[in-house]
Amino acid sequence: MVCKKCKILCGTFFKLKVDKFTKALIADAKSDKWENQIEEYSKKKAERLADPLLLEKQEKARIAREKKELRDNAEQIEKWRNFEAYNPYVQKKRHRYGSNSSQPDLLRYNAEKERIETSQNVQVPVEVAKKFYRYIQVILAKGGCNSEECCNYKLLDLYNVTEINDQRIIVGCHRIKMEEVNNIAKQLKWI
Repeated sequence: MVCKKCKILCGTFFKLKVDKFTKALIADAKSDKWENQIEEYSKKKAERLADPLLLEKQEKARIAREKKELRDNAEQIEKWRNFEAYNPYVQKKRHRYGSNSSQPDLLRYNAEKERIETSQNVQVPVEVAKKFYRYIQVILAKGGCNSEECCNYKLLDLYNVTEINDQRIIVGCHRIKMEEVNNIAKQLKWI
């Protein structure tokens, strides 16, 4: 057999021997059997995902997981807020850097360093944080923002602000509840 690409005799050059088993595998791979199975699986999966009872069950399970995680981490969070722990979340199935927690990021004020610290170990100088807090208030007065272009703010020249609303802010990979932001603002008497 002569290859069209390399114009050499493949059987001679590579010393290939195609037996009945290999021919059967090649024929099987070329058949529509696999496409039909994939299509059938996709239909069944779509039907399962459209089931309202399943969706409700999944949502209840997600809420239960989040509540359990919060209960499990309550003591660790308190230790983190008091500078007794490095990470506010119990280190179960977590990435080394950052958190794969479904819980939002937390904030604390480090008076010694004059910094606001996040639970992902990012430190923001108080002056920068105060300026950002004022910006948040302006954006909230306008109804919030929900995209990088709309928010148009970069914190520490590193982290793009992609969402600001009454419930939360998203800065880079940080999801922070407005409750956390307001607690820091009260603590530093910005409110």
